[in-house]
Amino acid sequence: MEVKLTKDKVLFFGKNFWPVIRLQIAFSLIHKNQKVQKIVGSGVNKLPKPAKKFSSLPCENQLLISHDNYYVEIDGKRYDRVLEKIKKNSSSPIVFNIADNSFYLGEDDEPLKNISIQLFLLKGLSFLIGTAFNLIQRNRFKFFERLQIIEPEVNQPIVRGRDIGIRICYVLLLSKYINHLLKAFNINQIYQAMYYDNFGLATGLAAHNLGLVNHCVQHGGQSENNPAFGSWSVMSDIGFEFLPDYFLCWNEASSKSIDFWSQKTSKHSSKVIGYSWMELWKDDLNRKYNSMSLSSNHNPNILITLQPSVNLKETFLYDFIRSSDLEVNWILRLHPRQESDTFMIQMKEYFLESENVCIKSSKDPLPFLMTHSKLHVTFFSSSVYEAKFCDLKSVIIDKRGLDYFPDLLENGDAEIALEAHELKEIIQKIL
Repeated sequence: MEVKLTKDKVLFFGKNFWPVIRLQIAFSLIHKNQKVQKIVGSGVNKLPKPAKKFSSLPCENQLLISHDNYYVEIDGKRYDRVLEKIKKNSSSPIVFNIADNSFYLGEDDEPLKNISIQLFLLKGLSFLIGTAFNLIQRNRFKFFERLQIIEPEVNQPIVRGRDIGIRICYVLLLSKYINHLLKAFNINQIYQAMYYDNFGLATGLAAHNLGLVNHCVQHGGQSENNPAFGSWSVMSDIGFEFLPDYFLCWNEASSKSIDFWSQKTSKHSSKVIGYSWMELWKDDLNRKYNSMSLSSNHNPNILITLQPSVNLKETFLYDFIRSSDLEVNWILRLHPRQESDTFMIQMKEYFLESENVCIKSSKDPLPFLMTHSKLHVTFFSSSVYEAKFCDLKSVIIDKRGLDYFPDLLENGDAEIALEAHELKEIIQKIL
């Protein structure tokens, strides 16, 4: 797709908007190709707490952009599994929670400022401007529609030109508002747990315009096939205004896909900083955590990390668990986006007749479950890297894992099993 692009095609308002367009198309395609389960009560877009009044803030603040999905509660305290170490090392961190659109000062539970109304107004304004913009620039947006049609028999684009125009306008307007907020909060550096949503991209542009350093801290897999991290076609020596300056990675394998393209730019680079959440767990938090009960017998535990993009009942794993004669305990852990009472009840109903199946919340710390398991099974979740930090072998049961984790498969930290008999053989070998 990118080989057909020239910079003049993606230049809007003097900015190279290809990252915004590419990520919109890529994640829309992923969403359409996956049968996403309907999750109720996931905690996203929850009602904000009333913000307290503030007059002045200390200088040299660092802005940390995170989400409820990354928070884990241990011994009555919330920890951010992506940004916790950075927060501890910051003298005056300001945290923006995307889940409730609120800014918080350090560990405070009471928000400094909620911007839900402002974001709503910006979206409405962007819809109007973007719709008109699409009509004015009709040929350019038709080009992006044609760019998405790879197979001749498929004549519908993944994302309509009008929707691309609306997103461009929204990210641009949002960046100007974030520019104002960064100045008001005296921000000097930015750390993001996820840079590629609208708020993250707009923050990237605002930081670039203000000359602020923008970091992306790894929160999951970063293979070359991940549209947010790999295979960027660099169109200038500088790079992209919307992308982070530094990608802070868990390990060398996670930085390779970034180094391949970032070394051609003067703006972007990667840095291996380790996985601080695992280090924090091993050094301190595991002693504070009140152990949960996993099973009443002494059979080995096999941990399965679920994913919202995969319907468990439509996979071979579902029937395998229910019919298996293996003397093991199956520990099924929900993904944060599956976290709801409704989904938990549904999962338990799936296995009413299976006494050796235990369903665990995403709020239960993953390191604890891994250190008490004999084997880790997943479809293609980046939890395989967390398993490696816990010295736990993973079994990948979805062919997409071949593209996402070739390094782990090559060095033996993970194995592939695409059929029930293959999985059974691996389990018997491990046990």
